[in-house]
Amino acid sequence: MVRIYQRGKKGTYWIDYVFDGQRRREPLGVTNKPVAEKRLVEAREALARGERPGAGRTVELGELLDRYLEWCADVCLNTDKTLYDKKRYIRRYIKFWGTGRKVVTLKRADVEAYMGRRRKESGSVILPNRELQTLRHFFNFAKSRDIIIKNPCGGVKRFPGEELYRKPIRKLDLRDVQTWLAYLTEYDEVLYDLSILAIYSGQRPGDILAIKGADIQDGIWYVRQRKKHGKVNEAPLLGPAAQVVERRKVLYGKGYLFPGRKPVTHLTTYRRPFKTAKQDLGLEFDFKDFRHLYANILAAIGTPSPEIKNLMGHSRITTTERYLGGAGALGLSKKAAVGKLVAFLEGPHDKE
Repeated sequence: MVRIYQRGKKGTYWIDYVFDGQRRREPLGVTNKPVAEKRLVEAREALARGERPGAGRTVELGELLDRYLEWCADVCLNTDKTLYDKKRYIRRYIKFWGTGRKVVTLKRADVEAYMGRRRKESGSVILPNRELQTLRHFFNFAKSRDIIIKNPCGGVKRFPGEELYRKPIRKLDLRDVQTWLAYLTEYDEVLYDLSILAIYSGQRPGDILAIKGADIQDGIWYVRQRKKHGKVNEAPLLGPAAQVVERRKVLYGKGYLFPGRKPVTHLTTYRRPFKTAKQDLGLEFDFKDFRHLYANILAAIGTPSPEIKNLMGHSRITTTERYLGGAGALGLSKKAAVGKLVAFLEGPHDKE
């Protein structure tokens, strides 16, 4: 015998069944009758196969974390730093709720309680909002595996006022960029090549470090964006960027153009030489500022915001507009826009 029943007038539905000679009563975690009836049909099918109904929904938070991180590394192509951040964020959730807590028992009120506590602890809204985004992804993974029916983060809003805490976008001076590249020609060839690709392609540092010779065809770099779960973006390579790629393809063929110490791996960071070079020149900037420079130059030469968004691999136009002081109105193709950028960078530049 298998049946469902509701506790209270508007309470949660429970399922009552017999498995392995024992009678069991378990919460379904839903208050909607049609959904509960669907779960009843699934339970009958599971019993007919000799399986316990809802076995996948008894997963604990600790177990789900291990499965989630393994999936992120294999399928989403997350970098080591991204995996570290996700593990750090989710362990905070688990510490708050308890490692042995069943995932199916978490509700929207639990997420809101956690967010309120993190807002007080951090003193900012940026970190709690970032953790909420990771938490949504975490529970969507559980939902896709039929561990839960509804994401408990649904309806939980981000804290407003994030722009008040965000650091302003730093704009590099072109004379400083030329000084930087001139110094690197004698200081470090790898850092020079990385800088050239960042300036002339506008891609993320993690994607540049993971570039392969096989990803480049007919002057187009088909970027597998690690931050976007392997989504492919097209980035034309012209001028110095094309020269760097061709030189490294001669050395490394179709493999990683910036190989790591271990076989079949790539560099994951190059911070120490970067920091030393900055100190020698007395400059203060981050490597990702080359990406911001790329966007602003494209805007200055008249590339519309939607095309800049596509070149940089952004998901939302609002992200692109954060980098820009205003884009022009010329309708340029990707290759034409990058061609103008190369001509602009190769020309003379004087400080105003």
